[in-house]
Amino acid sequence: MLKMNILILLIFCCTLITFSIPTNAISDDYYSNEKWGIKFAIPEGVNLYTSENPGPMASRITSETPLWIVSSSLASERINVKVSSENDVTEKELEELKQQLENNGMPFPQYQGISVTFIKIGKQRDKKSIEHIHVLKQREPKKLRQIMFVHRGYLFNITCATSPERFEIANSQFFDVIFSTMEFK
Repeated sequence: MLKMNILILLIFCCTLITFSIPTNAISDDYYSNEKWGIKFAIPEGVNLYTSENPGPMASRITSETPLWIVSSSLASERINVKVSSENDVTEKELEELKQQLENNGMPFPQYQGISVTFIKIGKQRDKKSIEHIHVLKQREPKKLRQIMFVHRGYLFNITCATSPERFEIANSQFFDVIFSTMEFK
């Protein structure tokens, strides 16, 4: 139960952080991480920030949130990637997490849930993932798409965010570029 509460807290923290791209062109750049066994294309017009290249995201890059992918033309459109510190998360726990999101949503007043479902992501469309779409009602509302999956025992929680008005464009031209090019080794 403690592990599940930590997973829920991880999701909650992602949603409180405000976070797309005006083009769906894929550059020749890829992000690859051997430890996690993932690789994905970096769309044109996007900046990738890591501990090696922190840029303006230096204060937000941590061991728990090692990647930020930010539109170069609209900095409020962004993706943050959170990775569990331990690699002992199971597919069963992913299913339990989905059930908790379906039953309880997020326990804070700004949250408005839209959908929680399983989808397949990746270049081969073979990685089972939770897709959680919701809105944060705040001074500047954000529509978020969280993709959560387990790979090599790590829980990945990828939060994509933009304004509700730009969500469809950002989702098709930025967020989906990342998820449709992911490779899992």
